[in-house]
Amino acid sequence: MNKIDLSFNVVKFEDVFEFFADFLEDFSKPISKDLLSMLKIDFAVFQTLNKKEQKAEIKKKTKDSYNQNLSKMQNCLPKFEKFWEDNKQKIEAGFKTIFGGFEDQKCLAAVTFNCRVFPRYLEEKSFDFYFDFNENLFLQNVIHEMTHFIWFDKLKKLMPTINKTEYEAPSAVWLFSEIAVDMVFENTPFFKIISKKTRRHPAYNYFYTDKIGNETIIEHFRALFKNCKTMDEFIIQGTEESLRLFK
Repeated sequence: MNKIDLSFNVVKFEDVFEFFADFLEDFSKPISKDLLSMLKIDFAVFQTLNKKEQKAEIKKKTKDSYNQNLSKMQNCLPKFEKFWEDNKQKIEAGFKTIFGGFEDQKCLAAVTFNCRVFPRYLEEKSFDFYFDFNENLFLQNVIHEMTHFIWFDKLKKLMPTINKTEYEAPSAVWLFSEIAVDMVFENTPFFKIISKKTRRHPAYNYFYTDKIGNETIIEHFRALFKNCKTMDEFIIQGTEESLRLFK
C-alpha cells in the first residue's frame, strides 16, 4: 500500500500520431490551432483538405517532429528519472496523507515533444509529459496525473454504479476530478510548494474565474472540501454535487 512505481520511456510515434489525429478531427477547438502550428501545419490550408488528406498531413508532420526531437526525448530521460527518485517519498507521503492511504500504483510516464496537451490514459495508468519541463513543472504534472489514478481507484469502490465511461471528458464525474486536483494541491504542504514554484494553477484556469452564483467554481468546491471529514466523503459529495451542477 501507498507506493508508486513510476517508469519512463519515450512516447511511441504511433501513440502520439493517434492522439493528434483523434484530437484534430474536430479542429474547431481553440487549442487545435496551437497544435497545428506546433506541427508546422498551415491552418488555412488544412481547412481545405478532406478528412483523408488531413490525416495524411498530420501523420507526415508528426513524423517529422518526432524524428527531429527523438534524440532530445531520449537524452532527457535520466534527468526526469532523477527528479522522480529525489521526490518519490515526499509525493507518496503526500498522497497517503490527503487520501488516507491508497492502492499501490504502477504507472508509465512517456516523454513527448508535444508541448501543448499532455494526455493521460486511465486504464493503462500512463501519461505524457514535455521533454523540456523543469523539475517543478514535471513534478506538478506527475502529481496532477497521479491524483487522477488514485482518485478513480477510490471512486470505483465508493460509487461502483458509476459507469467507467463517465471517468472521461466531458462528463460531470470527470470534470469534478479535474476540479478536485486543486484541493489535493492546496491541502498537501509539499504539493502546494511545487504549485507555487510553477506559478500556475494546478487545475484548469477557468475553474478560478467561472462562477457558480457569487463564487468561483474553485471557491464552491473548496468550501465543500472543508466541510468534509475525509477525502472519501469529499469524493462522494463532490461527485454528487458536480452531477447536480454540470450534468
